Amino acid sequence: MTLLIHSQLTLAQGFNIPDNSCPNTDITFTSPNPGANRHFWDFCPGDLVEASGSGNIIATGLNGVTRPLDIATVFDGTNWYSFMPDFRNAGVARAFYGNSLDNTPVITNLAGFTGSLNQSCGIDIINDNGTWYGLIVNFGNNTLTKLNFGSDLGNNTPVATVINSADLDFPTHLSLVKDGSKFVAVAANWKKNLVIFDFGNSMANAPTTSATANLLKTGAGDHGVWGFDLIKGDDNQWYGIGATTGPTFVGPININYISFGATINNTPTIKLLDSEIEGWSDVAAANEVGAGFDVEIVREGNRYYALILTNKYVVLKLDLGEKISDPKASITNLGGFNVLARTNTRETFGFSVNKDKSDWFLYVANQSSNLGIEPFFIKIKLDNPTNCNNSVEQSVTSINPSNRYILSSKYYTELEVFDANMQSLGYYIDSTNIDASVIPQFTPTNLCISETTVFQNQSIGSDSDVNSWDWDFGDGTVSTLKNPSHTYTIPGTYQVKLTPKTVSGTCDNALVKTIKIRPMPKAEFQVGNHPAASQAISFTNNSIVQNESSKTSYLWLFDDGTFSINKNPSHTYTKAGVYNVSLTVTDTTGGCSSFFSKSVTVGAVPEVNFDLSQKACTKTPLTFVNTSKVEDNVGSEIVSYQWNFGGAGTSTEKTPIVTFDFVATYEVSLTVTTNLGVSNTFKKSISFQEGLQSSMQMSTTTGDAPLSVSFTNQTSGALSYLWDFGDGKTSTDANAAHVYDTPGIYTVTFSAYGANGCSIPVTKQVIVSASNTVTEIALTNVRIQDDNIFIELTNNGNTPIISSNLRVVLNNTDTLTGQWSGVLNSLQSTEYLFTLQTGQGSMVSQVCAYIIDVNARQDAKTLDNSFCKNTLDAQVTNALVQGGSCIMFLKNNAQVPVTKLKIVLDFGNTTQETVWTGLLNTNEQTNYIVPLPVSADELASSPFFCASISQINDTTDAVATNNVACQEYDSQFKILGINPNPAVDYINIDYFLPSEQNNDVVKLQIISSQGVLMGEVQLLNLIAGRNNYRYATNQLGTGLYTLVFIRGNAKIVKKVLIK
Repeated sequence: MTLLIHSQLTLAQGFNIPDNSCPNTDITFTSPNPGANRHFWDFCPGDLVEASGSGNIIATGLNGVTRPLDIATVFDGTNWYSFMPDFRNAGVARAFYGNSLDNTPVITNLAGFTGSLNQSCGIDIINDNGTWYGLIVNFGNNTLTKLNFGSDLGNNTPVATVINSADLDFPTHLSLVKDGSKFVAVAANWKKNLVIFDFGNSMANAPTTSATANLLKTGAGDHGVWGFDLIKGDDNQWYGIGATTGPTFVGPININYISFGATINNTPTIKLLDSEIEGWSDVAAANEVGAGFDVEIVREGNRYYALILTNKYVVLKLDLGEKISDPKASITNLGGFNVLARTNTRETFGFSVNKDKSDWFLYVANQSSNLGIEPFFIKIKLDNPTNCNNSVEQSVTSINPSNRYILSSKYYTELEVFDANMQSLGYYIDSTNIDASVIPQFTPTNLCISETTVFQNQSIGSDSDVNSWDWDFGDGTVSTLKNPSHTYTIPGTYQVKLTPKTVSGTCDNALVKTIKIRPMPKAEFQVGNHPAASQAISFTNNSIVQNESSKTSYLWLFDDGTFSINKNPSHTYTKAGVYNVSLTVTDTTGGCSSFFSKSVTVGAVPEVNFDLSQKACTKTPLTFVNTSKVEDNVGSEIVSYQWNFGGAGTSTEKTPIVTFDFVATYEVSLTVTTNLGVSNTFKKSISFQEGLQSSMQMSTTTGDAPLSVSFTNQTSGALSYLWDFGDGKTSTDANAAHVYDTPGIYTVTFSAYGANGCSIPVTKQVIVSASNTVTEIALTNVRIQDDNIFIELTNNGNTPIISSNLRVVLNNTDTLTGQWSGVLNSLQSTEYLFTLQTGQGSMVSQVCAYIIDVNARQDAKTLDNSFCKNTLDAQVTNALVQGGSCIMFLKNNAQVPVTKLKIVLDFGNTTQETVWTGLLNTNEQTNYIVPLPVSADELASSPFFCASISQINDTTDAVATNNVACQEYDSQFKILGINPNPAVDYINIDYFLPSEQNNDVVKLQIISSQGVLMGEVQLLNLIAGRNNYRYATNQLGTGLYTLVFIRGNAKIVKKVLIK
């Protein structure tokens, strides 16, 4: 939507247009003669100011006319015609253009005028009340020939009438006009004067004639006027211009200025204009003009021009100024328009100048003096150098047209009106000033939310006329930049207004455009799980697009030279690698776009394979040798294995050992997965055979080292044997013997193989004891979890332990017994599980475990056969002093409910004990408020306040480190007291540590009075708040000692007396 706002100005006279107006404002032009039959408006006159252009030959030959010496071009109201009489032959060439002089003409020779035409020269055409007449002067017999075309200039057989006149003397040109109510023709005698033919009120009448005085010339002999034309001036007086030439069509040329007065029948005033023409001497001196063959007087805008065709093949423009009654003339050589040069004896004689709409056309006939050469017919269209910036065509025919001008300037408009006979009824010109203004125009780009919208200023006009550029972006923000940018924060429709403010302000225009800021789409996508090379990878488009339509586009770039425009594409990479995949989403054609990219790691598909380490036999442990591998450039490695043995179980080991129980064919599959989640599966069918059941007997199964054992084969039908003695030694004998040198428990495996090479092995144990056996078991830990008690056992002896009886006591009352059995070698540990009744674990606050015996006898060392542990854990999470009370935050971290807590409040200078009772279940918290035993002043002098738990349920807490919380009033390390002082055997040191300990270490140095360092200790495992350390002094001699406490950069010095 476009809205134009402008100021209103006052109208003036003339065409009733304003003296001043604004650019791009409609102006209505009113005809001063609305009753005229035809109106020809020209809103862009001035083409003849420069009169540049180019010409071209539009016809070679004039259909038998060989020597045309003049051209008359006329518009009948619908079509254009040119008529050219033939000087050599009795004929007239007619050119038919149709409705525009820009069209290529059709040439017709109107022959058959023998006896009527004799060396014809000048011609002119006029309409008399619907009948068209042509008038031709005959140079050869000093006569006129009148052609009656009837009502149609397209008539090929006009009626010719010869008019004799004794006043004619080698006539060359003539002009036929209507002077008031009379039709008058003026013929130019080459050698001397003008002859006036008065036809009265009808061209059908026989004319009366009169001759003027001789025209003026500067040459000698037969030098005289050849070209001549008439025009009625702005003062309603008649004027003529004649150009002279010599007997051989050479110069010098003279310009006769002829003034007839109000009627052409008056005796004219004649003068030479040469000396008054600006630039004439320069043109004549350069020998550029030659002789004047033809003259055409025209008017454009507020100026008169005479265009003169010369034998130098150039056109001269004689600018007569704004008043032909008082010409201020200047001469310009327009040249030959690149087409008038003499060629092949062709000479330029015939000439016409006409205006069609707003364009000027010059037609020239190049006549030939050689009978074998056809003449050229040339059209010259003048360029339109002016740019009037009209809103309508430069020429219109309506009575009261409207027009707009875009740029500031002074503009002339001309109007010529005609009657039904195409006789001019008047020529008018008026002007208006378009004040300085700038026509606003702009184009916005980047119409997407969150983008910077750029407004490209395309206003028409001069920036120098602009005082400020006023922009209103429609969202409450403005700018005065010429080409501003703006970021809209909310999508929607906005009215953007641009007003170029001029200095005068009279013609300020405002342009309002409606723009739509669209929401920006959000591009996003997901990649299918575990992308792998040579496998189709799915890409799921998760983009957000408001008002998605068929015009919404998606462009995927897969970083391997390929792309897709599908919404949810799939893609297969041929090689493993890291690819930067991007998606560009555009909501509509040329609309808002969003870009999103993601790095996609495409792994290689692993190669999967496996083999058996031995023959496929049932009931025999078989090792599957895994030969799977993966290689790529993104660091893929196999991280998991999934075996399926086809009914014989599964495994996740890399190289599993499996026993198949039945004779069958099993489909074994292995699926391997890489660290990138890429999997591959390999399957193999394996047929298993039944093995021979092995049987054997041992001479003994226990004894002290060295122990000799004989092994006897009791298998029938075996062909081969394999004994594995469990200590790395083997034998293939049918019956074997072996010595065990080292104490231990050994597993003997015997395999007897039948004809199919399969065996069902048999295993037995051999227990070898040391000659000096030490059987010793230790209880190293007890822990409770839910309703389970885990007891950790460690073999501290030198012989395997195979059994142990245990007793567990709960809360000093409940007793449980159990037996552990197995094989526990020397220095190995294991856990034994006691399972309690449901909910019983939450009631256990203390658990004690005891060893009753080991290997059915007493333990060699009983000091470590018992272990007790509390399970209670209460925590002080925080302690605060507010007003006159202390608030403690208590929590139960254990399974056993807390019912009683003994609490100590430490104020640095004094302490207080109190008891909390209640019920705290697992993970529950509570607040305990205790009135303060000290005054506010005493509290203010205390370095800290700490609240701690000293007992829980009348026993000790399992975790003492979380039993205290402090509120510090002083962040410095302090010594609270040293007693007794004097001391004998020891001193107790009370000190305070702030909560920010930074891995605290407190060092104590004891220095004698002589400065000798007598001792140094470090106080480790320190906690925030009050601490106590006892130092033995019985090794010190009597005397005064200095105690130096060092913590970081802080030192505290105290004195103590030792007795």
